[in-house]
Amino acid sequence: MDRTMQYKPEIHYDDTLRVWSGGERSDFFPSHLSIGEIIYREMESHPKLIAQISATEKTVLTREELRFNAMRVASYMRKLGLKKRILWAS
Repeated sequence: MDRTMQYKPEIHYDDTLRVWSGGERSDFFPSHLSIGEIIYREMESHPKLIAQISATEKTVLTREELRFNAMRVASYMRKLGLKKRILWAS
């Protein structure tokens, strides 16, 4: 008796039409979030994971440290009078 699990992917390629097709697409993140908001939430939800390794400076930054540095930069930019501007509508 064969007990291997059969796997049939939802996607397939049509050689004649040269088209990939598949099942219903689902977004991994809510579509209303900007890439910055997604990155910020990811850094916030897993703060102890390593975000950056610098071989030249011999440093390691966690997501928490990187988020803190990003908040400092944003604060400095606000002090300079820079404001959020939407460049295009989705």
